[in-house]
Amino acid sequence: MDIEAARKRVGQLIVELQALERMLSEGSPSFPDAMQELVSKGLCLNCKEPLSSKKTRAVRGNHESCYREIMREISAGKLTESEAISQGLILPAVGGGRPTKMTRVKELVQNKALTDKLAEGAAVGKKKAKGEAKNE
Repeated sequence: MDIEAARKRVGQLIVELQALERMLSEGSPSFPDAMQELVSKGLCLNCKEPLSSKKTRAVRGNHESCYREIMREISAGKLTESEAISQGLILPAVGGGRPTKMTRVKELVQNKALTDKLAEGAAVGKKKAKGEAKNE
């Protein structure tokens, strides 16, 4: 890595650290009441067009493309998620996505892993028992 590339990377790290510091110092952001009207009307918080106007899903009060635009700015360090929420650009996150389903395949794999570990433990136990019997 040459000196110029190193300087550029250090600059990027500084921006990322400053954004992280702002985010940690802000605490939990509050969504502005004035933007709540857009949510109730079903309008995108970013472009103010109806969420039903595009055939993509709505994410945190925005069209998917509008949400990605905001997240790119956050990733670049120009904006924090807390700032975006307090400015009314995105809704606060709720929940953690879809719950995972225990499918038969996952159940089989977990049970197989458990039985393999138990078999390994039993084999180690037998070896120890044989070793102790020889020592007596």
